[in-house]
Amino acid sequence: MPNRIRRAHTKSRFGCQQCKKRRIKCDFKHPSCGTCVKKGETCSFLQTAPPKHLKITFADSEHCTVTVPRRHDTSSPDERDLLPLHARLQDPWKFSQGASPFSLQNVLSHYTHTTSLTIENGDRETAVWQLGIPQIAAGYKFLTHCVLSVTSLHIAYLSRPEEQPKQFNHWNAVAAFQMNQALAGYRHAIEKVTRNNVAAVFASSALTAVYFVRTSVLNFGDLEAAFPLSAAHTSEMAGKMISCIVRTMWGLRGPLEVLMKGWTWIADSSIQPVASRKGWPKMRKPASPLARDEDERLRRIKDLWLQTDRQYGPHSQYLSQALDQLRETYALNSQLLQLGASKDCHGTSVLLDRDAMFSWVTRVAREYIQLVEAQDRDALVILAHFAVLLIRTNTVWWLEGLGTNFVRAIAVALGSEHRKLIEWPAHHAGISLS
Repeated sequence: MPNRIRRAHTKSRFGCQQCKKRRIKCDFKHPSCGTCVKKGETCSFLQTAPPKHLKITFADSEHCTVTVPRRHDTSSPDERDLLPLHARLQDPWKFSQGASPFSLQNVLSHYTHTTSLTIENGDRETAVWQLGIPQIAAGYKFLTHCVLSVTSLHIAYLSRPEEQPKQFNHWNAVAAFQMNQALAGYRHAIEKVTRNNVAAVFASSALTAVYFVRTSVLNFGDLEAAFPLSAAHTSEMAGKMISCIVRTMWGLRGPLEVLMKGWTWIADSSIQPVASRKGWPKMRKPASPLARDEDERLRRIKDLWLQTDRQYGPHSQYLSQALDQLRETYALNSQLLQLGASKDCHGTSVLLDRDAMFSWVTRVAREYIQLVEAQDRDALVILAHFAVLLIRTNTVWWLEGLGTNFVRAIAVALGSEHRKLIEWPAHHAGISLS
């Protein structure tokens, strides 16, 4: 009898234990994979699913812990004993215990059960962030620091400044400290990306981008509180707001730099599911009547410089290029919505693949970002229309308010003379331009 030839297949390290034991492909469905549901078995993914009673318990002191309350808890056990038995036995951070102080171990637990589920959508991507990142971080302290930083920001967000101001400030300070610790090692690693460290460097760059996005929102709030919106302060406030935007844009381009340096290695690494989008349509065309209307709206922006003397200026090509790329990004988003990569949120389709939106920031020329920094009118108008995509994807904690802040900052920078050019983005942001 001839030997059976096994069909080639892509191996994954992050399938459930039951599928690994059967040597079959896992579909990564959470909290229980499709095969286990079909066979009526208990999936190992349930061991890392967020417990129903997991919550952040804030004390009156300046410290807080992430705990799982128990019904009959009369003693004062070790903090790790507060976690369910299956969580302690299956702790994905067990090989990284020494990479962070014991007092922060519960923060890592919060990452596993909660924060990791908010970085990206999709079962394969979530599996990497939830289970793969702890494995990678075992050899790279800077990645653990990035995880601690972003998770601390998440805990601060959950505390709400109006309800727990001390905890809010405390965890934001922890996040800043951990990011500073991370950058010390990350900067050294990114200068020499190798096959061995590429997954850790890419994951760190992505988490750093999340950090920049969230802290940008916080900085906007601080600026609005510090500067009364009056003629005397408008120029200074506009400059600081635009600086926040530019810093965010540079931060979002971090993963691109890593991709360019080590794509061959990334494509063959455990981080590949979050770095590659093979399912995106190659031809970018508006996929619905609404998308075609929006594309025409975007096309008309080019008249701002092509029908004036600015068409002969040195910046015209960068403006035109950025606008064409934005139209492609809108088209891609509409195509993905048509393919079902969305969810219904209060009657509105919301794109789930956030990378489809951020791809524009990574593609625009550096010269365009410099025009934004210089508060060039036409560059700001283009950016305001990109902010509409941010607003439409405002379904995760670290993006909350970013698009609206972009539009508000651009309105301040444009001044009353040119604000009418961003009426459409302002409408989406719920901002009055009068």
